Amino acid sequence: MALTIIALEKAGRKSSGWNGDHGKIAHALEVKDGQRERDLEGGTTAALCGAAPSGRGSWSSHQSEAVTCPKCLKKLASAVALN
Repeated sequence: MALTIIALEKAGRKSSGWNGDHGKIAHALEVKDGQRERDLEGGTTAALCGAAPSGRGSWSSHQSEAVTCPKCLKKLASAVALN
């Protein structure tokens, strides 16, 4: 079974904000069977690492080019190793 992932950012900054990405972290969200990618954008589904937008927040409607969250990357590596 293929794993379909999209990279989305949530509002906020890394604690240091010292990166060229201006403190944004792109998380990995799994697109489940029968689900459309656009259904995740603007939603509150949890990322692979467990992060989710808080309060009234949501995922960005703009997809990132790559996942940058270290925890999500670790989970992705584990999933690939199992296949």
